[in-house]
Amino acid sequence: KYITGSYDLEIPTIPVTYVRNVSIKPTEVSTVTLPQPGIITFLVNSNGVCELFEEKDNDLIWAYTIKTGDKSDSVVLLPGRYRVVYRPQHSRQSHYTIVKKFIIESGKSSSLRVF
Repeated sequence: KYITGSYDLEIPTIPVTYVRNVSIKPTEVSTVTLPQPGIITFLVNSNGVCELFEEKDNDLIWAYTIKTGDKSDSVVLLPGRYRVVYRPQHSRQSHYTIVKKFIIESGKSSSLRVF
């Protein structure tokens, strides 16, 4: 149970969803609707640093650190435009960095080779 009033919500999705000014009133149900997510599996051929960013309003917003130890990582993401940045663990020069853009659509599943 919540105290009546207005709340700002932080919903643990990837990327994090913020909903401002949700009104809670006595004896009423307040509904927050989120879009259906999609699933993407990232495939890498070696350990390294692999970060996921959401493209939003000409900015990149960090969303998730992709696990490279198992050579693949499946992630449930909200629909949107994303960019993944990967560099193999022992690479010391920036020209080994791989950047790939992709789009997640509601209810769809896909895979992306990051090498």
